[in-house]
Amino acid sequence: MTYFKALMKVEWLLTKRGMQSLITCILLPIFFFLFFSSNVDDTVSNRELVRNYLISMTAFSSLGLTFFTLPFSLKEDQVSNRLRLLRHSPVPIWVYYLSKLLRMLLFYSLAILANFAVGHFFRQVDMSAKDWILSALLLLFGELTFMPFGLLLAQLKSSESMSALGNLLYIGLAMLGGMWMPLTTLPDWIQSIGKWTPTYRFHELVTNYLESGKIVNHSFIILVSYSLVTLLILGYLLKQKEVGDR
Repeated sequence: MTYFKALMKVEWLLTKRGMQSLITCILLPIFFFLFFSSNVDDTVSNRELVRNYLISMTAFSSLGLTFFTLPFSLKEDQVSNRLRLLRHSPVPIWVYYLSKLLRMLLFYSLAILANFAVGHFFRQVDMSAKDWILSALLLLFGELTFMPFGLLLAQLKSSESMSALGNLLYIGLAMLGGMWMPLTTLPDWIQSIGKWTPTYRFHELVTNYLESGKIVNHSFIILVSYSLVTLLILGYLLKQKEVGDR
Protein backbone atom coordinates (compact mmCIF):
# COMPACT_ATOMS: atom_id res chain seq x y z
CA MET A 1 0.00 0.00 0.00
CA THR A 2 2.94 2.34 0.75
CA TYR A 3 4.34 1.75 -2.76
CA PHE A 4 0.93 2.41 -4.28
CA LYS A 5 0.48 5.69 -2.40
CA ALA A 6 3.95 6.82 -3.47
CA LEU A 7 3.24 6.03 -7.12
CA MET A 8 -0.13 7.78 -7.01
CA LYS A 9 1.60 10.86 -5.57
CA VAL A 10 4.02 10.80 -8.51
CA GLU A 11 1.09 10.44 -10.92
CA TRP A 12 -0.53 13.49 -9.33
CA LEU A 13 2.65 15.51 -9.88
CA LEU A 14 2.78 14.30 -13.51
CA THR A 15 -0.86 15.31 -13.89
CA LYS A 16 -0.09 18.90 -12.87
CA ARG A 17 2.76 18.96 -15.40
CA GLY A 18 0.58 17.55 -18.17
CA MET A 19 -2.57 19.56 -17.44
CA GLN A 20 -2.71 20.82 -21.03
CA SER A 21 -3.23 17.29 -22.33
CA LEU A 22 -6.09 16.70 -19.90
CA ILE A 23 -7.78 19.99 -20.79
CA THR A 24 -7.52 19.21 -24.52
CA CYS A 25 -9.07 15.75 -24.04
CA ILE A 26 -12.00 17.38 -22.25
CA LEU A 27 -12.54 20.56 -24.27
CA LEU A 28 -12.15 19.19 -27.81
CA PRO A 29 -15.09 16.72 -27.56
CA ILE A 30 -17.20 19.42 -25.87
CA PHE A 31 -16.49 21.78 -28.78
CA PHE A 32 -17.48 19.09 -31.30
CA PHE A 33 -20.65 18.30 -29.36
CA LEU A 34 -21.73 21.95 -29.23
CA PHE A 35 -20.90 22.36 -32.92
CA PHE A 36 -22.74 19.23 -34.15
CA SER A 37 -25.79 19.89 -31.99
CA SER A 38 -26.05 23.64 -32.66
CA ASN A 39 -28.45 23.37 -35.63
CA VAL A 40 -30.68 20.60 -34.29
CA ASP A 41 -34.31 21.64 -33.73
CA ASP A 42 -35.87 21.01 -30.34
CA THR A 43 -38.25 18.14 -31.16
CA VAL A 44 -38.71 14.81 -29.37
CA SER A 45 -36.77 12.84 -32.01
CA ASN A 46 -34.06 15.48 -32.22
CA ARG A 47 -33.62 15.56 -28.44
CA GLU A 48 -32.71 11.88 -28.72
CA LEU A 49 -30.28 12.76 -31.51
CA VAL A 50 -28.63 15.42 -29.33
CA ARG A 51 -28.37 12.92 -26.49
CA ASN A 52 -26.64 10.46 -28.84
CA TYR A 53 -24.26 13.24 -29.96
CA LEU A 54 -23.43 13.79 -26.30
CA ILE A 55 -22.68 10.10 -25.77
CA SER A 56 -20.63 9.96 -28.98
CA MET A 57 -18.45 12.91 -28.02
CA THR A 58 -18.04 11.70 -24.45
CA ALA A 59 -16.91 8.33 -25.79
CA PHE A 60 -14.66 10.16 -28.26
CA SER A 61 -12.86 11.92 -25.41
CA SER A 62 -11.64 8.52 -24.20
CA LEU A 63 -9.65 8.07 -27.43
CA GLY A 64 -7.40 11.02 -26.64
CA LEU A 65 -6.52 9.46 -23.29
CA THR A 66 -6.03 6.03 -24.86
CA PHE A 67 -3.88 6.97 -27.85
CA PHE A 68 -2.00 10.00 -26.53
CA THR A 69 -2.06 10.70 -22.79
CA LEU A 70 -1.47 7.13 -21.59
CA PRO A 71 1.18 5.97 -24.11
CA PHE A 72 3.14 9.22 -23.94
CA SER A 73 3.12 9.06 -20.15
CA LEU A 74 4.54 5.54 -20.35
CA LYS A 75 7.06 6.58 -23.00
CA GLU A 76 8.25 9.45 -20.82
CA ASP A 77 8.93 6.97 -18.01
CA GLN A 78 10.87 4.76 -20.41
CA VAL A 79 13.01 7.61 -21.77
CA SER A 80 13.75 8.98 -18.29
CA ASN A 81 14.70 5.46 -17.11
CA ARG A 82 12.10 5.70 -14.36
CA LEU A 83 10.54 2.43 -15.48
CA ARG A 84 13.93 0.67 -15.50
CA LEU A 85 14.58 1.85 -11.94
CA LEU A 86 11.17 0.59 -10.86
CA ARG A 87 11.89 -2.83 -12.37
CA HIS A 88 14.96 -3.08 -10.10
CA SER A 89 13.10 -1.87 -7.01
CA PRO A 90 10.82 -3.74 -4.57
CA VAL A 91 7.78 -2.14 -6.26
CA PRO A 92 5.72 -4.76 -8.17
CA ILE A 93 5.40 -3.70 -11.81
CA TRP A 94 1.64 -4.32 -11.74
CA VAL A 95 1.33 -1.58 -9.08
CA TYR A 96 3.01 0.85 -11.48
CA TYR A 97 0.59 0.02 -14.30
CA LEU A 98 -2.38 0.13 -11.91
CA SER A 99 -1.43 3.67 -10.85
CA LYS A 100 -1.32 4.69 -14.54
CA LEU A 101 -4.71 3.15 -15.29
CA LEU A 102 -6.32 4.74 -12.24
CA ARG A 103 -4.97 8.11 -13.31
CA MET A 104 -6.56 7.66 -16.75
CA LEU A 105 -9.88 6.61 -15.19
CA LEU A 106 -9.80 9.71 -13.01
CA PHE A 107 -9.13 11.85 -16.10
CA TYR A 108 -12.01 10.21 -17.94
CA SER A 109 -14.35 10.62 -14.98
CA LEU A 110 -13.66 14.36 -15.13
CA ALA A 111 -14.25 14.33 -18.90
CA ILE A 112 -17.58 12.53 -18.46
CA LEU A 113 -18.66 14.97 -15.76
CA ALA A 114 -17.73 17.98 -17.92
CA ASN A 115 -19.43 16.62 -21.06
CA PHE A 116 -22.59 15.63 -19.20
CA ALA A 117 -22.79 19.05 -17.50
CA VAL A 118 -22.46 20.87 -20.84
CA GLY A 119 -25.05 18.57 -22.43
CA HIS A 120 -27.53 19.12 -19.63
CA PHE A 121 -27.14 22.87 -19.10
CA PHE A 122 -26.39 24.06 -22.63
CA ARG A 123 -28.34 21.57 -24.79
CA GLN A 124 -31.04 20.53 -22.31
CA VAL A 125 -30.21 16.82 -22.45
CA ASP A 126 -32.57 15.36 -19.87
CA MET A 127 -32.19 11.86 -18.44
CA SER A 128 -33.12 10.18 -15.19
CA ALA A 129 -30.51 9.94 -12.43
CA LYS A 130 -30.29 6.21 -13.12
CA ASP A 131 -29.56 6.76 -16.83
CA TRP A 132 -26.92 9.43 -16.11
CA ILE A 133 -25.15 7.15 -13.64
CA LEU A 134 -25.36 3.95 -15.71
CA SER A 135 -24.27 5.79 -18.86
CA ALA A 136 -21.22 7.09 -16.98
CA LEU A 137 -20.41 3.60 -15.68
CA LEU A 138 -20.73 2.08 -19.16
CA LEU A 139 -18.45 4.79 -20.56
CA LEU A 140 -15.88 4.08 -17.83
CA PHE A 141 -16.10 0.38 -18.62
CA GLY A 142 -15.55 1.16 -22.31
CA GLU A 143 -12.48 3.26 -21.48
CA LEU A 144 -11.14 0.43 -19.32
CA THR A 145 -11.38 -1.99 -22.26
CA PHE A 146 -9.56 0.55 -24.48
CA MET A 147 -6.60 1.10 -22.17
CA PRO A 148 -4.69 -2.00 -23.34
CA PHE A 149 -4.45 -0.32 -26.77
CA GLY A 150 -2.59 2.58 -25.16
CA LEU A 151 -0.32 0.20 -23.26
CA LEU A 152 0.46 -1.63 -26.49
CA LEU A 153 1.06 1.59 -28.43
CA ALA A 154 3.66 2.63 -25.85
CA GLN A 155 5.81 -0.37 -26.84
CA LEU A 156 6.78 1.28 -30.14
CA LYS A 157 10.42 2.32 -30.05
CA SER A 158 10.14 5.92 -31.23
CA SER A 159 7.81 8.69 -30.10
CA GLU A 160 7.40 9.71 -33.77
CA SER A 161 6.04 6.27 -34.72
CA MET A 162 3.82 6.27 -31.66
CA SER A 163 2.42 9.70 -32.51
CA ALA A 164 1.80 8.81 -36.17
CA LEU A 165 0.02 5.54 -35.36
CA GLY A 166 -1.84 7.17 -32.47
CA ASN A 167 -3.21 9.87 -34.77
CA LEU A 168 -4.23 7.27 -37.37
CA LEU A 169 -6.09 5.19 -34.78
CA TYR A 170 -7.57 8.28 -33.12
CA ILE A 171 -9.13 9.62 -36.32
CA GLY A 172 -9.77 6.31 -38.10
CA LEU A 173 -11.51 4.55 -35.22
CA ALA A 174 -13.59 7.65 -34.42
CA MET A 175 -14.87 7.80 -38.01
CA LEU A 176 -15.37 4.04 -38.45
CA GLY A 177 -17.03 3.77 -35.05
CA GLY A 178 -19.70 6.36 -35.90
CA MET A 179 -18.52 8.84 -33.28
CA TRP A 180 -18.35 11.81 -35.66
CA MET A 181 -21.27 10.93 -37.90
CA PRO A 182 -23.86 8.12 -38.03
CA LEU A 183 -22.37 4.99 -39.57
CA THR A 184 -25.45 4.68 -41.81
CA THR A 185 -24.35 7.76 -43.78
CA LEU A 186 -21.20 5.96 -44.98
CA PRO A 187 -20.93 3.43 -47.87
CA ASP A 188 -22.07 -0.12 -47.12
CA TRP A 189 -18.58 -1.61 -47.25
CA ILE A 190 -17.35 0.92 -44.68
CA GLN A 191 -20.36 0.15 -42.49
CA SER A 192 -19.44 -3.55 -42.60
CA ILE A 193 -15.93 -2.77 -41.39
CA GLY A 194 -17.08 -0.18 -38.88
CA LYS A 195 -19.40 -2.57 -37.06
CA TRP A 196 -16.40 -4.68 -36.06
CA THR A 197 -14.43 -1.80 -34.59
CA PRO A 198 -14.20 -1.44 -30.81
CA THR A 199 -15.30 2.20 -31.06
CA TYR A 200 -18.59 1.21 -32.71
CA ARG A 201 -19.24 -1.35 -29.98
CA PHE A 202 -18.27 1.18 -27.31
CA HIS A 203 -20.77 3.69 -28.70
CA GLU A 204 -23.45 1.04 -29.21
CA LEU A 205 -23.08 -0.25 -25.65
CA VAL A 206 -24.26 3.07 -24.21
CA THR A 207 -26.73 4.27 -26.85
CA ASN A 208 -28.57 0.94 -26.98
CA TYR A 209 -28.92 0.98 -23.22
CA LEU A 210 -30.47 4.46 -23.38
CA GLU A 211 -32.82 3.44 -26.20
CA SER A 212 -33.91 0.02 -24.92
CA GLY A 213 -32.90 -0.10 -21.27
CA LYS A 214 -30.77 -3.17 -22.01
CA ILE A 215 -27.06 -3.76 -22.36
CA VAL A 216 -26.15 -5.35 -25.69
CA ASN A 217 -24.36 -8.58 -24.80
CA HIS A 218 -22.47 -9.00 -28.07
CA SER A 219 -21.05 -5.47 -27.84
CA PHE A 220 -19.91 -6.22 -24.30
CA ILE A 221 -18.30 -9.49 -25.41
CA ILE A 222 -16.57 -7.93 -28.43
CA LEU A 223 -15.10 -5.11 -26.33
CA VAL A 224 -13.80 -7.55 -23.71
CA SER A 225 -12.40 -9.80 -26.47
CA TYR A 226 -10.50 -6.90 -28.04
CA SER A 227 -9.10 -6.01 -24.63
CA LEU A 228 -8.00 -9.57 -23.78
CA VAL A 229 -6.34 -10.17 -27.16
CA THR A 230 -4.48 -6.86 -26.85
CA LEU A 231 -3.36 -7.78 -23.32
CA LEU A 232 -2.07 -11.14 -24.57
CA ILE A 233 -0.03 -9.43 -27.28
CA LEU A 234 1.22 -6.89 -24.74
CA GLY A 235 2.21 -9.65 -22.32
CA TYR A 236 4.15 -11.46 -25.02
CA LEU A 237 6.03 -8.29 -26.06
CA LEU A 238 6.87 -7.39 -22.46
CA LYS A 239 8.15 -10.90 -21.82
CA GLN A 240 10.32 -10.75 -24.94
CA LYS A 241 11.64 -7.35 -23.90
CA GLU A 242 12.44 -8.62 -20.41
CA VAL A 243 14.40 -11.54 -21.88
CA GLY A 244 16.30 -9.16 -24.16
CA ASP A 245 17.23 -6.88 -21.24
CA ARG A 246 18.88 -9.70 -19.30
